[in-house]
Amino acid sequence: MSNLELPSSGTTDRPALAESVLSFRKALGLGVAYLAVGPNLIFAPTVFGLAAGSGSSLALLLTVPLIGCLVFAISYFARRFVVTGSLMSYMGDAIGIKSRDLTGISLLLGYVLAIPATAIILLTFVQGLIADLGLGLLTDTTSQLLVCLGLVAVAAAVSAVGVNFSVKFAVALSFIGVPLAALLIAGVIANGGLNINDQIAMNGVDLTGIINGVVLVVVAFAGFEGITALAKETRDPERNVPRLLIVMMAIALGAMFVSLVTLTPVFMSHLDDFNSGKSFVSILCDAAGMQWLALPLDLTMTAAYMASLVAVCNDSSRVVATAGVDGILPRALSKINARTKTPLRALVAVVLVGALVLILAEAALGAGPIDLLVNILPSIGYLWLLPYAAICIALVIYAIRSTNLGGATVGIIGAASIVFVTIWSATHAQGIVAQVSPYVVYGAVFILFFLKMIRDRTLRVGSSPKTKVAA
Repeated sequence: MSNLELPSSGTTDRPALAESVLSFRKALGLGVAYLAVGPNLIFAPTVFGLAAGSGSSLALLLTVPLIGCLVFAISYFARRFVVTGSLMSYMGDAIGIKSRDLTGISLLLGYVLAIPATAIILLTFVQGLIADLGLGLLTDTTSQLLVCLGLVAVAAAVSAVGVNFSVKFAVALSFIGVPLAALLIAGVIANGGLNINDQIAMNGVDLTGIINGVVLVVVAFAGFEGITALAKETRDPERNVPRLLIVMMAIALGAMFVSLVTLTPVFMSHLDDFNSGKSFVSILCDAAGMQWLALPLDLTMTAAYMASLVAVCNDSSRVVATAGVDGILPRALSKINARTKTPLRALVAVVLVGALVLILAEAALGAGPIDLLVNILPSIGYLWLLPYAAICIALVIYAIRSTNLGGATVGIIGAASIVFVTIWSATHAQGIVAQVSPYVVYGAVFILFFLKMIRDRTLRVGSSPKTKVAA
């Protein structure tokens, strides 16, 4: 099967990605930054509290087997293929061009939405920081939109400098807030705020809330496999990339569980304050008896989410560039910058399209960035659920070929779980945007897929039996 990848410095004399420059620790730092582990210690209880209430921690636990199936499936292929296109490339290597194209189109649309979505979440921390300083800024949608665009531009500029600088930047900013978040959690516990009785007794918990929480976990971790797009830039990728996926998700899931158990009940008991306009950081700091912590926490969490946005830009640019090599997108996007050894054209393209989506969505819906985030998140979830189901199905096919019954079983469980989550989410959606989202999203994916098939047939694109490296 033909599956083209971005060239690395060890395979060509032309401008290429810097081969094997990331150690396991550096790549892990970038992966953890993508998952925004630090900010999610504070942000997750708010979002999950609104969606799943006291069932938040249970929803996370129920999602662990699904995440485990995904990590197993992706790791299975990461041990066999060194790629730059993440799931898109694995599908091409494992099954063929058509599966690669379908998966790739869904991923590309997902990354286009992930950039503005991450920028909007970053904006919430910027607003909290401004409120802590007593400044009456960012009160209108236009100024909020401009700040979002500015944040995206800064993240893109950092990513453009090169992967080594990006990693140093992301790791430095990602972890500076973790000690403060841990201090907040300790303060809540010491101040008598820890209340797990309702969670144990399942008070006020219903099936809908729990499943909503499961869906939210999948959305929160969507794109975690993006680190596989840096395989050629990682040392000993066949060994380290699977380890990265396991360690990353263990850290992220463990941190989120501690956060949900300790802080969600506190947030739920102060919903009236939140609805009246008080920031979630201030609510949690008050509960911990540490009002002084709000300003440094908002400052460090803002920095950490900027690190997450940088990581999103890095991952997405490599997937877009690989799509250019594979013919899904224009080949010009696959060009590697000779000085920075980054896919600069792809980076600029995905950032500009993401910014355009943000501007057009604001103009069409007439809503501020925060309201846009609510509308964007369901679509991001659907766009990643399709590739996740596909990689599990690929695992089943590949495992059956090699008579690996265990691998096939994991793939079946993973695919069935994802299909269930997708159908539940689509049939229980509330609000017109959420209700039409799966039809719009999957309609767009399949329309683009069929257009790609028609173009390929017209151009008589052939395939070769094994993975190639682009010149």
